[in-house]
Amino acid sequence: MREITRAAATLAAPTPYDSLTVIAAAVGVLRTPAPGTLTRALLRLPQSWTPDTALGETETRASLHSVRELDAAYGRLGGAATVTGRALDTATVRITVTIPLHNGPVQAFTDWEPATETYGLDLPVVRALLAAGVSSR
Repeated sequence: MREITRAAATLAAPTPYDSLTVIAAAVGVLRTPAPGTLTRALLRLPQSWTPDTALGETETRASLHSVRELDAAYGRLGGAATVTGRALDTATVRITVTIPLHNGPVQAFTDWEPATETYGLDLPVVRALLAAGVSSR
């Protein structure tokens, strides 16, 4: 019993190298990427992506082409993302997925028309939105 207690105490003792973050920082690997680079990586956007301000995009906010593409991004992020939505008009809902990060959130959004894109009701991102509720303008 004494050996097991001693071994457990040895394993529990923290060292400067217990954390991968500490190791990465020690060798200079850990850097905070530029916001656009982080957005591209999280949302799997092409390397050539740049924000289109006419669509309301910024370095940390990107428009995706469809509710299916937004759902794929939401699925990859798991429980780390939150889903919100707001009615743009009587037929269109803007769905936004927000990924909280230590240096500010990254958002992906798309416009969804429930009447014409009924398949969206089966998608987890839309179910999460409906569970959270949709705000009016």
